[in-house]
Amino acid sequence: MASLCECITYSAMPFTPPHYSGFSVPVCQFDSETVTHALWACPHARNVWALIPGRIQKLHVEIGDFFLLTQDLTQSLNRQELEVWAVTCWSIWNARNKFFHEAVMNHPSLIFDNAIRLLQDFHRVLAAQRLPSPS
Repeated sequence: MASLCECITYSAMPFTPPHYSGFSVPVCQFDSETVTHALWACPHARNVWALIPGRIQKLHVEIGDFFLLTQDLTQSLNRQELEVWAVTCWSIWNARNKFFHEAVMNHPSLIFDNAIRLLQDFHRVLAAQRLPSPS
């Protein structure tokens, strides 16, 4: 848990890809990149969140620190919603990496589909582990 907290503490630090020399974020031209901006506030990320039915789609969180945002969501979302939120964060981060390193911008629906597929695969593996092995 300590390493998770340490990672999230760094989330407030601005991030600029090493090969990028401008002051704004290439995805949306925002002035500085933070984890909260990248995963939650960026217009491209908001387009992904808009695809999720239910409460997550309608959340308008004004928390700037990703650790506090995560803490708030773990208290307000149920387990299924939290799982969708977590894999969607990963999928958005993965898509941003693809953009920064390969100059490929995935459509928000593809980013969300990848998140849901990852979650379905996770649940399939969990279900398979619960089955008794053949003797």
